Amino acid sequence: MNERKPPFFLVGCSRSGTTLLQALIDSHPHLAIPPESHVYARFGRIAGTWGDLRERRCRRRLVSAMLGDAFIEEWGLGATPEDIEQRLRRPDFGGIVEALFELYAERQGARRWGDKTPEHIRHLAEIRRDFPEAKLIHLVRDGRDVAEAMQRMIFYPVTAYGVARVWCDEIRHWKTFCDSAGTENTLVVRYEDLVTSPGQVMRTLFEFLEEPYVDTVATYAGSALSRHLDAQGPWHSSLRQGISAAKVGAFRRRFTPREIEIIESIQAGPLRSYGYATVYASPRPAGPLEKVHAFFADRVVRWYRKAHHPRVFRQDLQSRCRIAWRLLLGGWRRLPG
Repeated sequence: MNERKPPFFLVGCSRSGTTLLQALIDSHPHLAIPPESHVYARFGRIAGTWGDLRERRCRRRLVSAMLGDAFIEEWGLGATPEDIEQRLRRPDFGGIVEALFELYAERQGARRWGDKTPEHIRHLAEIRRDFPEAKLIHLVRDGRDVAEAMQRMIFYPVTAYGVARVWCDEIRHWKTFCDSAGTENTLVVRYEDLVTSPGQVMRTLFEFLEEPYVDTVATYAGSALSRHLDAQGPWHSSLRQGISAAKVGAFRRRFTPREIEIIESIQAGPLRSYGYATVYASPRPAGPLEKVHAFFADRVVRWYRKAHHPRVFRQDLQSRCRIAWRLLLGGWRRLPG
């Protein structure tokens, strides 16, 4: 029997190329990464409100809720709580997550699972608690290019000030975790290296995962996962366009000089720490009127966009309603912290 290797988690700020890296890893015959799970963001904090997970009836209620989640449904598992229960090795939230992902990997013909949910960069301590040996991969991209990509999406702020803050906040989560827990079993990959030298980066990554090297660069675009992600919407359309460095430095074409200055006034420190040169030596921060405009524009436009996209609106509303309902039932008494 093959020795069981620990799972791995791919995190990073959204629009950093995590979907591309997910597809490249998933094309390895030993590895499987389902579409984004958001299990820690949507269930981790409230898992205890279903009761003592050492009791089968409590676990089954939580598992039923997870299988009915809008993100997990996109995996196409068609699984039952009993399918998860049969694979359970430990009666806690981490055990349920493990069983869920193992079932997905098994059905993909893989022997090891990973998760790619950018938002899980905010939940690294919980992941390390549940999976002490897990490998953590952080994909980082120039925050100004991330800001450019975010502006074109329906999920994020629309002003330079708003999108710049998102990247900076996510980067801080990784730094805070590493400062506290150390960097053992972690790997940082830069998007710019991935798109300019994909073969070399994947060789390093598979070595980090202790898996034999496979040239997934040649096969990832035609994989079942890539086709599934491509069908979800325009935000994954670049998967079928091949790996290219054309988007490196896109912020210079998208933003005005003043917008770049505002972004760098927020991101300068983290940008330089990851080796990105800044345009301004001492960028002027956003003024009061620019901040007020950003506050209202980011919130109004973002919610207007979500309201006109049923899939995204359902995902967001389902999570908010679930948390509110669990609290209404008195689950706040069992919430951690």
